[in-house]
Amino acid sequence: MRHSAKPGLSGLAQVNGRNDIDWEVKLIWDLIYIEHVNFFSDVKIIVKTVEKAFIKREGITEGDMATAEDLGDYLLKHGKISYNEYLEKQKKAKKIVNVSCKKSEDTERVEAVKNSAMVGKYSVLMSLYKKEKPEYFRLALDSILEQTIAPDEIVLVEDGPLTEELYAVISEYKNKLHIVKNEKNMGLGLSL
Repeated sequence: MRHSAKPGLSGLAQVNGRNDIDWEVKLIWDLIYIEHVNFFSDVKIIVKTVEKAFIKREGITEGDMATAEDLGDYLLKHGKISYNEYLEKQKKAKKIVNVSCKKSEDTERVEAVKNSAMVGKYSVLMSLYKKEKPEYFRLALDSILEQTIAPDEIVLVEDGPLTEELYAVISEYKNKLHIVKNEKNMGLGLSL
């Protein structure tokens, strides 16, 4: 479905985190866009793009990379495809774009990705605001906990007072969360 939409200058994934969100979330944003495309949402996206890209400069880089992590590297690193599948898909991709690379460079890069996945430790940091939907919050936590490579910790910032429904979800997962509470809402950027 994602490839059924004409590519454009921006999109929901770009204005909702761009390179700060992982591939699964990007794909979800793209599917939401496809299901709800209309002129007014496109205008909103354009305005948000200008704000994010030129004023706030949010989500432009990913970690120490200038752009987003390659999808193939991401899939391999998170155990979503095997090493052999990765090599096969890389070969197909190179045929499509007609690029010739030295095999030794590919092997070195793949080994670096594999090693990073094996020894890397990471935390998930998320902010929660009273207007969040409890069912989406629960889905997000379940998704985080069911990943092939589980996080070493989940740090949850309660950004101001929450609803009873959100507190109920938090209590279900309280043994898996490190909770930080803001007395009042500070906004996503300051909270994180």
